[in-house]
Amino acid sequence: MARPKIKIALLVAVPLLILLLPVAVYLVDTAVHSGEVPRNVSVAGVPVAGLGETDAVTAVRAHEARLQTEPAVFVVNGRSYELDPLAVGFSVEAEDAVAAAMDQRQAGLVGGFVEWLRSFSDPIEVELVTSVDPDAVADELDTWEADAIPNRAYNGTVEMIAGEVRYEYPQTGQALDKPSAQTIVAEALAVPDRTATELPLTDDPPRMTAGQIDAAVEEIEALIDRPVTLRNETADYAHTFEADEIAAAVQVKISLDPPTGIGISLNDRVVGAYVEPFREAFETEPVNASFEVDEATGTVTIIPSTTGTRFDRTAVTDSLYAAALTTNVGDFPIAEGTQPQFSTEDAEGFGPLGLVSEFTTKHKCCENRVHNIQLMADTIDGSVVWPGEEFSINEAVGQRTEAKGYLRDGAIIAGEVSCCDSPANVGGGVSQF
Repeated sequence: MARPKIKIALLVAVPLLILLLPVAVYLVDTAVHSGEVPRNVSVAGVPVAGLGETDAVTAVRAHEARLQTEPAVFVVNGRSYELDPLAVGFSVEAEDAVAAAMDQRQAGLVGGFVEWLRSFSDPIEVELVTSVDPDAVADELDTWEADAIPNRAYNGTVEMIAGEVRYEYPQTGQALDKPSAQTIVAEALAVPDRTATELPLTDDPPRMTAGQIDAAVEEIEALIDRPVTLRNETADYAHTFEADEIAAAVQVKISLDPPTGIGISLNDRVVGAYVEPFREAFETEPVNASFEVDEATGTVTIIPSTTGTRFDRTAVTDSLYAAALTTNVGDFPIAEGTQPQFSTEDAEGFGPLGLVSEFTTKHKCCENRVHNIQLMADTIDGSVVWPGEEFSINEAVGQRTEAKGYLRDGAIIAGEVSCCDSPANVGGGVSQF
């Protein structure tokens, strides 16, 4: 009676064992190869299956070294250029790629078993992320473009030649398609067994427009079409710039950096050279404030100071430019120059002024000593003594000499009045002053 039960048990157990056998093999296989890249997994064509993480990284790094040492060839407008991958910072993300490879076929018990079965027939290719220095690639592209493409965009020109406006309009040219070329270079460096790769060209539009050229020409022609006169009523001065003089001062600056434009101006050095010979007609020196004394009334009047004036080359050039584009008549600006040493404000700081004191001393007429006294008085007259300041007659007048107009007369020498062989006799008599 026991045999039928054993037979039934075997009929159930054997198929079950047959079904469980692959699962057992899967569990043993995964346990034995734990910590390794799963079967049939590669990184960018590099076989890393069965390798531990360190060995897998080493294998990918060896692949990186091969890519870095093999030059790439690119063709621009029919010319070939060789590129050293290291010159543009080519590198790979080896650790990240190996980490991604280690994670393949990991999907739990059931899913993992299915992936294990697929590993015998379905390969998995893990992408290898590569990188380059975009600035270094851009420098290479600029060099190739300049060498291989002669017909770049022409931005036109505006210039003055022999007093006439000469100009040329912009023209479209050819250029390297830089965004596409950047991508193509990066992709070409990422694969081994490289072949020469053609880089695409594109239209190269000019940054300047014909309208900007026309506007600049129109402005220059308006500047130089006739003479311009600048006047300054205060200085009673006028200066006329002839049309050819203005033309000689015109300068043109084309800016291709956004926003593009054409700057028209006048060279202030050229303009200044035309005015330079006439500066004395409108430039003045500063004049100090002074006092005018009315002896009859004893009143003192302040004569105001004036500031000096000077030639302001930049301001005159700006005024000339504005006048040339409008009425051809404008202001001749004169700048403030040197300040007076003694200003009106300084004089007013003395407060109300009037007679402080007076005295009279008698002398005979027409003697040498009288001449000397009057000469000294004339020299000191008008001196200003500031509050708190010490005034020395000797320092103010200085050495009395015949060159200054002093005559010989009696002088006290060694306690005696003598005349007139000693140098001390020159200016004799001034002690009375």
